[in-house]
Amino acid sequence: MKYLIVWLLVLSSAVPAVAQQTGYYAIRVEDRLIGYATVQPQDVEQDGRKLRKLVSRTSLKLALLGAERNVVLDSETLLEPDKQRPISYRLTQRTNQTVGHVESEFDADRARTWIWAEGQARGEPRETALPDGWLLLGGNNFAHWQLLLDAVRVRTADRTAQATIKLNVFLPEAAQLETLELAAGEPETLDDAGTSRRCVVWRVEQAGISLLADAATNQFLAMRIAAQGTTVQLADESVVQQAQAARAEELLSRHFVQSNVAFSDFLRVTHLVADIDVQVIGSGVANDAAVLQSPGQKFQGTKRAERIVGQVTVRSVRYDPASSPPFPTGDVPTELAEWLKPSPFIESDDPAIVARAAELTAGAGTRWEAVRRIGRWVHDEIAYKIADTPSARLALEKKQGDCGPHATLMVAMLRAVKIPARLVGGLVYAPNLGGSFGQHAWVEVQMGPAGWVALDPTTGELEQLSATHIKLFEGLGGVVPTSVRVVSFEPPAAGVAAATPLTARPLPWKLDQQHTYRYRQGEQELGDEKVTIRRAERDGKPVYEMRSEMELAVNATASLKSTTTLVTALDVRPLRFERDLSVGGQAFKIVGDFGDGVVRVAISGAQDVNQEIKLPADTFCFDNNLLGSFALLCSQLTLETGKQVAVRTFHPSTLQLITLTFQPGELERVTVGDRELECFRCQVEPIKNTFWITPDGRLVRVGQGELTITLTSVPPP
Repeated sequence: MKYLIVWLLVLSSAVPAVAQQTGYYAIRVEDRLIGYATVQPQDVEQDGRKLRKLVSRTSLKLALLGAERNVVLDSETLLEPDKQRPISYRLTQRTNQTVGHVESEFDADRARTWIWAEGQARGEPRETALPDGWLLLGGNNFAHWQLLLDAVRVRTADRTAQATIKLNVFLPEAAQLETLELAAGEPETLDDAGTSRRCVVWRVEQAGISLLADAATNQFLAMRIAAQGTTVQLADESVVQQAQAARAEELLSRHFVQSNVAFSDFLRVTHLVADIDVQVIGSGVANDAAVLQSPGQKFQGTKRAERIVGQVTVRSVRYDPASSPPFPTGDVPTELAEWLKPSPFIESDDPAIVARAAELTAGAGTRWEAVRRIGRWVHDEIAYKIADTPSARLALEKKQGDCGPHATLMVAMLRAVKIPARLVGGLVYAPNLGGSFGQHAWVEVQMGPAGWVALDPTTGELEQLSATHIKLFEGLGGVVPTSVRVVSFEPPAAGVAAATPLTARPLPWKLDQQHTYRYRQGEQELGDEKVTIRRAERDGKPVYEMRSEMELAVNATASLKSTTTLVTALDVRPLRFERDLSVGGQAFKIVGDFGDGVVRVAISGAQDVNQEIKLPADTFCFDNNLLGSFALLCSQLTLETGKQVAVRTFHPSTLQLITLTFQPGELERVTVGDRELECFRCQVEPIKNTFWITPDGRLVRVGQGELTITLTSVPPP
């Protein structure tokens, strides 16, 4: 997934005088203010020496697929002006309730770095040798960009305007060295508080970052990350109050694009042809077009810097374990040596990673067996949660992360046991946003004569990848897709198109009468949902209006309350969904308007989401803990023992298009109130529920484990 990483540099070369005043910067994504930064230079005295301290705070308010993140980064960089080099670097990052620390101390040729989480021991430092002329690349102190620009000006004073500079940089957050390349761009004019300022432009090629400085004074004015739509620009102190009052902006949705085909079981897709138009970011910008070709993928089209346009053909390829090299691995060919080394966020030399990898692979006889053991462990033990960093070390410490940490941890563990592995990524299909292709990361492992073999620890695909994986980059990259149009796919049954549109059936429920569903967990009463269905009119046409009132005791200290109205046509296809929901005291509101082949959804509460999603015409609507929505849906099913029924549904809380399959078994007799009814016992996938539905379409009971939801009484229809 995508990480908001802003790279900052402090040079160990010439350091000019810095004014003793606080600087302010506005941070925006696509013109939406998501945060601010302040920078305060200070002259300090330490051990009788006059030093320069750069104190910074960066505050970000954002949402990642609906999960709000409040991020505050406080950093200090201590410089020794006489020797013009950094002495130390300190960073504390707070994300919601999580706190992490980074500290680095520097000698002329060596860095000692400590990285630890709040509540843990600081531990022993990691030592990194530093070459001559090294630079410090820390986190989110915007005074560093000014130092960078001044140093670049010194280095290019006797060069042409089109100079390119390569710099050795040290990354404290990863305790690693990397080579950074800056290239001169075309001059621009920037509007700064109503004043036009002529700017020189420098591009940080690997990250797709442009730096703008005043052509006369060399003052740092702005930074742009085009593929991310991010801009950092000099501002005044009012930006602090504006950012604090701003809402949390959703950042990850721009890394998804809705598919023209919705797949009921995307993991079963073995062949895919799609026309794509995407932008890659990070390492994807510098990657050669050759990364788009592999044994399982062919690409016809163009790659020009960050933009990729053309047609991709993907086939699932299954690796033959019989051809696996032995394990432990012997000598590795020189050309594979880089895939055994630690690298940023792939801390394969971390003692905990080394120990865990050795434990998991002990006794493995082949490389493939060792690879699958590590992949299975990552899939089973690292819980899926949107992460703030792709660090393998932090994923292991916290036992959680999204696809980025899943992949970096698997790569780090493989490298720790001398198996060449690399991080790759691109797009993969997911049911989010009505069925979409979204940014994803996975793993490639070198398997001797068979070459590079792909595995996905996030989805658990450790035999072969589904053909909905479209590889677009290697390394720490990302994708902003403009369009993905599926041309063909196999097998046909994997697509939602296999679901049969239904015709309207008479509603079996008595109208204008309250029906009560009782929720129980084992012997514990959780609460009730009261459902009423009535006839009404909307735009002069007859409709059904379902109203649900629910109150459940989630646990001893928290409750779930909701009031929901679902308006449908007479075939119970949705027209409007409106839900007010309170979970543990946190209030949310979800509104969805359906029509013209789309649903327009607005979610407010912890964050605001506004999204328009294309939907097939025969889509139903259901939501979590809302039996009223299922009562309407089930009323339209024609059930027959042993005959599966598949229907498209839209899930407003997660913006997912989900195909529900009902597998009716034999008729069973079920006691409901004072009546005994014959019902089909239906297994419902992928939600793992059992529904008991009468032949005329009344949902009378739902079960999942110890949870049962039962209609308290069934009056005649």
